[in-house]
Amino acid sequence: MITLAHILELHTFQQVKVLAGKNGLHQSIQFVHLTDIQETPPFINKEQLLLTTLYSSHSKENLFQLVKHLVEKNSAGIGFKVSKNMQQIPTEIIQFANQSNFPILELPLHYSIEEMLSEALGFILKEQTTELQSAYFIHQEFTQLISSGGGFHILIDRLTQLTALPIVLLNERLNIISASPLANEHLFFDVYQYLYELIYEVEYEQPQYLELPYDENKHVYGHFYIFPILASKKPLGYLVLLGAPDPLPAATFLTIEHSANVLSFELMKRQAIEKQVQQEKDEFFTDLINGTLQTHEEIQHRGSPYNIVSFQNFICIVYQIDFENSAHPLNLNRKEVILRERSIELIEKRINEHYHDVSSFKKEELFITFIDFDKNEPSFEKNLMEILQVLHTDIFQLFDTLLSVGISTIHEDLLEVPIAFQESIDALESDFHENSKTMIRKYHTQELSEIIKAIPLKKLKTFYLSSLRELAKPNDKEKEDLMITLMTYLNHHCQISETAKSLFVHRNTVIYRIKKCEELLGNSLKNPDETLKLRLALFARPLIERYIK
Repeated sequence: MITLAHILELHTFQQVKVLAGKNGLHQSIQFVHLTDIQETPPFINKEQLLLTTLYSSHSKENLFQLVKHLVEKNSAGIGFKVSKNMQQIPTEIIQFANQSNFPILELPLHYSIEEMLSEALGFILKEQTTELQSAYFIHQEFTQLISSGGGFHILIDRLTQLTALPIVLLNERLNIISASPLANEHLFFDVYQYLYELIYEVEYEQPQYLELPYDENKHVYGHFYIFPILASKKPLGYLVLLGAPDPLPAATFLTIEHSANVLSFELMKRQAIEKQVQQEKDEFFTDLINGTLQTHEEIQHRGSPYNIVSFQNFICIVYQIDFENSAHPLNLNRKEVILRERSIELIEKRINEHYHDVSSFKKEELFITFIDFDKNEPSFEKNLMEILQVLHTDIFQLFDTLLSVGISTIHEDLLEVPIAFQESIDALESDFHENSKTMIRKYHTQELSEIIKAIPLKKLKTFYLSSLRELAKPNDKEKEDLMITLMTYLNHHCQISETAKSLFVHRNTVIYRIKKCEELLGNSLKNPDETLKLRLALFARPLIERYIK
């Protein structure tokens, strides 16, 4: 980075007097202007130095306005060649410039302003050319590192050597691709969490200097730069320069820009390959679940890259990510799209941590996994439900999203994959069987429930009320206890002892309540036809309570 301090070391500038703003001498300078000012020049911009001649005709007010204008423009400073009739700058202007760290220079009389301008611009042009050449060679080096198969880690390590800064490379979803050895994982977590929330709302297209909103303990990475890696204005990833100063040295800025360009091509290439592989995988599994593949030979031929072809005892699990008050998946906002992708990544990661033989793919808004397991493992189903329940809770707490899960029954033939998939969908969409309110649902044989759903609700209500009579609408504590006892008694195959254990009451209490139920129902519970009718009525109870008032 070229600073005003560097300019003052040039031959024609060595006798320049710094009248004010010494603390601003190390700010960047990109250009030098020469003007004979009669009014405030409109063309002065950031990091530019103005050289001019000060005459006695310039009023103090006009001079003050000029300096204020240059300060507002973040200019590098101003140099006056003072005429003999005006020997000093007014004190008020000097004080203002010192407060603003704005350099005011008094130029020597024995060099013309044109000579000083020529030397300064020549120096700046030479330095900028050197920086561009350096950036060009760095670009070539980075390109060679990537094309030779060095990978992202070698490039990030080289960037760290050139910039002396800890650097982290993230993908578009903020997953860490690579990090330099200087980056402290524990300290970076705070930066990561801040970016994690910020990226929902802001889509960066330009490098941005950021600060943590809290820095009470002088966090080592309390300030940092984020460089977006873009392709067609869409982020492919981000370079995070931890603890980077603002502004960045020009050479560092150029180095990072060129590395971002190289990374952009590599990430696009990787993304294209991954997209092609994913597309082929999704097409295979779509054909598999649709029943397009009708022989084992077809499945083996097209499915050879995927371990599902070796599955012998498998289940299908379908996951759906929803948001409260969310629209159609195609109408999700940026934050919801990111959260949905992160939820799916977490699901895939957790399932693969617990099970070795897993095949996964996405179908529209659904994420689908097939898991192969040893059917002799007695705790498989219990462990799976525990894993899914933890997943459900974690996804809600981490991403504020709702996870619904449908699980098929066990299948042994890959030609039954379409059946397993449909079972999972049916389980996902079921909302009343077993009076279950959980978002994780297992498929149950649907013949009975389908028959009941096919019955007109009016007739179903009549059947329900006629079967249970006074117990259909228990209106006091005694009848509620009788209904619970009846349900438990039927669920335990009419076994008095098992019913008593389940309800934590004496067996005589169960006997009394069953007799009371028989009186109210007008039939004996020893009659198989009667108990079947009651089971059907109780099976339909959740539907009745939900849809019939």
